[in-house]
Order: sequence, then structure tokens, then C-alpha cells
Amino acid sequence: MNATSHAEKDARSRLMRLAGLLRWILLAVAAAIPAAALLIAVLAPQWVLQRAGLAGLPLDLAAGDPWRLRAAIAVGAVPSLVLIWGLARLSTLFRRVAEGEVFSEPGARALRDFAVAVLAHAALAPPAHTAVVLVLTLANPPGQRQLAIALGSDDVAGVVIGLVFLAVAWILREGRRIADENALMI
Repeated sequence: MNATSHAEKDARSRLMRLAGLLRWILLAVAAAIPAAALLIAVLAPQWVLQRAGLAGLPLDLAAGDPWRLRAAIAVGAVPSLVLIWGLARLSTLFRRVAEGEVFSEPGARALRDFAVAVLAHAALAPPAHTAVVLVLTLANPPGQRQLAIALGSDDVAGVVIGLVFLAVAWILREGRRIADENALMI
């Protein structure tokens, strides 16, 4: 075996190990997101409200009304659930790479699904934030109800990142298609 093929084999082996590690990291993050969110919401609700930009809103009635808090948590969780699904799909790509399938159609689909999840998260986060504020302040007397509309740089970054991953998935699929066509010609 020459030095070049040994180096290529070693590089591929490192890629497969890294992909296997990334798969487990993605699955751990996907599992940790809901657990951490629930734990923080239970142990530090005021911090959650402050972090979400809701500090200072008249939330006294909502705090005394458990169904309203549960509804706000459920509505606020929707974008995160979409992102968790995307992370699980991305872990599929890395599982396939760890198994030696570097350019596979299922891997490209998994990357595309992750991109769609990132885009959906970016699209759902602002309306979810608005809905959470509405749910939490709906029981307040007139003049103390709130309507909060927020669009931040994180939302814009999510769209850009989602579009980049969507383009990379498309490139992978096209590369695979071209490789398959070339294999038929030989």
C-alpha cells in the first residue's frame, strides 16, 4: 500500500469517527433541549420571562392561572420541537457518514430536512413569541393586555443558515446524481 492511499484511508477513518461523534452530540442536544427548557421553566420562571423579553409585562393573572402558563409553554415550544426534529434528521446524515456513506441520497435528504427545520424555526419563532405574550396577558384587564411582535437578528440568521444548508443539500444531491451518471458511462 502506498503512502497516498494510506493517508486517504486514515483521513476517511477520521471522518467516520468524527461523524459518529457528531451524531451522538446532535442526539444528546436534541434530547437536552426539552429537558433543559422544562427544568429552567420550573426552577427559574422569572429568568425565562426576562430572557424572552417578557419581564415587566403585567403577568400576575397568568401566574395564578396554571392552564395559561401551560398553554404559553406549549405555544412557545413549537419552534423548538421543529428544530429538535431537524437535529434528529441531521444525526441521520452523520450516522450514514460514520457507516461509510459519504455521498448518499438519504444523507442529502437528511441535510435538506435539517435545513427546512431551521427555516421553519426561523419562521415560527416570531409568531410563537407573539402568541406566548397574548396567552399570558389575555386574562389581564383592559389596558394591561399586551401584543408583542419581535423580529431579531437570530431570526434573520436562522433564515440565512437554513438557506445555506438547503443549498449544500442540493449540491450533495446533484453531486451524487452526476457521480451515478458517470458510473454508468464507465
